[in-house]
Amino acid sequence: GQAQPKAGVRQQGHSGARHQAKSLPATC
Repeated sequence: GQAQPKAGVRQQGHSGARHQAKSLPATC
């Protein structure tokens, strides 16, 4: 879900969100 960080975060959950946050640039 790199194209859509928000969508991927919801599917993976809070833990996944933190993991992607490190790989992807800060979108917040």
